[in-house]
Amino acid sequence: MSLQGYNQTAVEYFNNGNKKLEQLDYKGSLVDFNNAIELNPKLKEAYVNRGLIKEKLGDSVGAMSDYTNAILINNKFTVAYHNRGFLKQNLLNYKGAIEDYLKAIETNPKFESAFYSIGMIKLKLEDYGGALLNLNKAIEINPNYFEAYHSRGVVKLNYKDYENAIFDFNKAIEINRNYADAYVSRGKVKNILRDIKGSIEDFNEAIKINPNNAVAYYNKGTGKLKSNEFKGAIEDLSRAIEINPNYTEAYLNRGISKKELKEFTSAIIDFNKSIELQPMSEAYFNRALVKIMLEDKKGSIEDFSKAIELNSNNSYAYLMRGVLLGVLKKNKEAMFDFDKSIELGINDPKAFYCRGKTKATFNDFKGAIDDYNKAIEMLPSYSEAFFMRGKTKLFLGQKSSGCSDLRKAEELGESRSIELIKKYCNKQ
Repeated sequence: MSLQGYNQTAVEYFNNGNKKLEQLDYKGSLVDFNNAIELNPKLKEAYVNRGLIKEKLGDSVGAMSDYTNAILINNKFTVAYHNRGFLKQNLLNYKGAIEDYLKAIETNPKFESAFYSIGMIKLKLEDYGGALLNLNKAIEINPNYFEAYHSRGVVKLNYKDYENAIFDFNKAIEINRNYADAYVSRGKVKNILRDIKGSIEDFNEAIKINPNNAVAYYNKGTGKLKSNEFKGAIEDLSRAIEINPNYTEAYLNRGISKKELKEFTSAIIDFNKSIELQPMSEAYFNRALVKIMLEDKKGSIEDFSKAIELNSNNSYAYLMRGVLLGVLKKNKEAMFDFDKSIELGINDPKAFYCRGKTKATFNDFKGAIDDYNKAIEMLPSYSEAFFMRGKTKLFLGQKSSGCSDLRKAEELGESRSIELIKKYCNKQ
C-alpha cells in the first residue's frame, strides 16, 4: 500500500511494517506500526494493520481498539468496519459483527467480503434463507468467489438439495482446483447419495492437497464404515486422530468400527475418550451396546440412561434399556421405555414385539396380540412374533388361529414352535 500526504517517516515505518507482516514477523511489524502511529496519530491504515497483528498475537482487546480508532479517524473506512466485524464474529458477538458488516456495505455496496461474512454467520445460526441471500449477493459481485460458492453449496446441502449443492462445489473446484474444503464437502454429498467410490476419490483429492486434512480422513473413514470396510475405516479414523488428537467424532466412529469387529475392549477405550472430550448421546449408546456384549447389564443400563439424558429423542436407547430392564424382570420400567420408544416413532418391529411380551406379564393379552400384529405388519418374516402371538392365542383358547401362527413361526425357522405344535395342534 502506498500512502501520500503523511509525514514521510511515518510512511516509512508503515511500509516497513507491511513488509515484516508479509514475512510473518509480527513482533517486528508491531514495533513499526507503533512508531508510525506515534509519529502520525491520524494514520488510519496503520491502526488497521496493527489491529491485524494484535489479533494474530491474541490481543483481541487491543485489536478491537485499533479498528475502532481507525473508524473514528474516518467513519467511511470500509476495511476497518469489516475487520472489526470479523473480530466480533470470532468472539461470537454475531449481532455486533453483522452491524459492522452492514456498515462496511453502506460505505461500499460492492464489498463482497462483507456479504460473504454475513452469509457465514447466518449459516452458523442456521438461518439458511438469510445465508443464501447474502452468499448470492457475494457471488453476483464477484463470480469467481470460490469460497462463496462452497458456502452456498453447504447451505443447499442443509436444504437436502444435493444436486445443486454438488453444482456449487463443482464451481468452487473449477475456480480453484486446490480448494480442499470443496472436495471434502462434495465427498460428503456423494457419501449421502451412496456414491462411496466417488466420495473416497474426493477425500483422497483433499488429502493430496493437504496431507494433514483431518476432516478429509475422518469423512473417508466414515464412508468406509458405512460400506462395512471396518479395518479401512479404523485406518483412516486413526490418521484423523493422529492429526487432531481431540477429534471427538473420530474416536466415536473408530469405536463403532472396532465394535463391529468385536474388538470390544478397544472400542470401549475409544468411546471413553470421545465422552471425555465431548459427552454425546451416540457415544454412550454405543458404549452401552458393547457393555451388553461384555455382559455388563448394570453398566449398559447406566449408559443408555445417560444417552437418553443427553438426547431425550433417542428412541433406540429407550428400546434397548427396556430390553435389559425386561431381562431383569423390571417390567413396569421396561413398559415405560417401550411406550416411550414407540411414542417417539421408532421404526423397529422389535419395540412392538417387546412391548407385547411385557403386556402379557401384566395379563393384558389382547394388548399383547395387538402389538404382535403390528410387529408382524412391519416385518412379515418375524418368526418370534408369530410364535408369541400363536402361544398367546392358544392360552386364550383360540386354537385354530394360534396353531396357524405356530406353524408359520416354524416355517420361518422358529424351533420353539415344534413342541407346542406336537402338543396342541396335531390332535384330532
